Amino acid sequence: MRRFFAPVWANWRAVVPLGGLGFGAHQTAFVVGLNHATVGSAALIMAMNPLWTAVLGGALETERLGRGGWVGLLVALAGAGLVIASGAASGAGGGGTLFENGMMLVAAVCWGSYMALNKQLVDRVSPLATTVFGVWAALPVLLAVGTVYGLTVAWDAVDGWAWGGLLFSGGLAVGLTFVLWNRAVCRVRFSNTAVYYYLVPVVALVAGMVILGESIPVM
Repeated sequence: MRRFFAPVWANWRAVVPLGGLGFGAHQTAFVVGLNHATVGSAALIMAMNPLWTAVLGGALETERLGRGGWVGLLVALAGAGLVIASGAASGAGGGGTLFENGMMLVAAVCWGSYMALNKQLVDRVSPLATTVFGVWAALPVLLAVGTVYGLTVAWDAVDGWAWGGLLFSGGLAVGLTFVLWNRAVCRVRFSNTAVYYYLVPVVALVAGMVILGESIPVM
């Protein structure tokens, strides 16, 4: 147990703010944005995460972005701009409103920043401890946001599928995924792990069309 807790206490000045960034700010912006934005639009905007990670890594001089990386950054920025503009023009019935798509962009920046800054932390603190104490650090923010939205929920109408989705999202999509992700970042360069985030839009777009009947917004 000492091996688990000692590195956290020694690095709490990094654990707490990074937990607030990755689990507090990122999750809050993501959930608020996803409240009205379509799954497809959200996934396309969140696909910018690896690029924000590379940019911040270059700024911190931990990893440098090559010429091809800068080209990719400009292409991704243009694509995200089209998605956001499409939402502003079509409203909630299309790609989501400007506010919701903007919140997804904030979430992408927060997560990309978390990945870049977290690399130095997981070299000193175990991935499991980083995740557990990061969630605890963000808990006040998450409880406050959850309380605000919880007051508007008709709990009698919440069915088993919704509760199952809640357990899946909290236990697997957030809990287990963050532990595995931090473990991967601990072993390889964070820009290498960030590349796999490009699978998220593919899965989300297909799932949104098959499960929710969504369509990809076209300007």
